[in-house]
Amino acid sequence: MRAQLRGIADRQNAQWPQYRGHWDGPEWIVVQIRQRVSTKLGVAFERGDYAIAKKGEFGWVAYSDRNAIDTHIAASAAFPATLATRSYTR
Repeated sequence: MRAQLRGIADRQNAQWPQYRGHWDGPEWIVVQIRQRVSTKLGVAFERGDYAIAKKGEFGWVAYSDRNAIDTHIAASAAFPATLATRSYTR
């Protein structure tokens, strides 16, 4: 699932060379979202979504494939996924 989520992020940001390899590091893990998260761009995550994320200073930095951008979310809004081999489709 991690590879699928990374692939989505890579495809959505292919036009910007600065994002090439951005999500490749071991710090990016699969998390499951606990609650709906909205930003100024709209809904970034729905409860139950999976995302690639890394620990940030104040919570998680998670990639939203809905908004095609890294999004800062509260630590309580996501947890490491244990079903990392599950296929991801939207």
